[in-house]
Amino acid sequence: RGHDFLRHLERTKGLIYIVDAAGVDRRDPLTDLDILVNEIASYGDGDMMDRPALVVANKLDLITNADAQDEILYRVSEVAKAKGVQFDGEVHGISAGVTGEGLGDLSIAIRSLVESGDEKRIERNSTFGYL
Repeated sequence: RGHDFLRHLERTKGLIYIVDAAGVDRRDPLTDLDILVNEIASYGDGDMMDRPALVVANKLDLITNADAQDEILYRVSEVAKAKGVQFDGEVHGISAGVTGEGLGDLSIAIRSLVESGDEKRIERNSTFGYL
């Protein structure tokens, strides 16, 4: 069933990995990111790992200590780098449900990701003689 979902990702210009930074429901964002990346990497020939990506830590508002927020963002970034995620090194901390914190910046980053995917597609197609 998971691979059926991943098949839909084949047409995307980029990927967005979203983890629960606060660990609600006893989830570990580092383990969750590791699992997500492993699933993407093991799908097909693994070429989806070459796509540009964003890494997002949601529910950041539930972590009230600023140092703890910085620590989780850093640790998520380190896991993403170690796993070969093609991102700029920044983990976008957001609060999608309550405060909306970080959503404006994330929206800009998504637009940039889509535009860079368009540029890469055009470049790839011209290299291979496609219109």
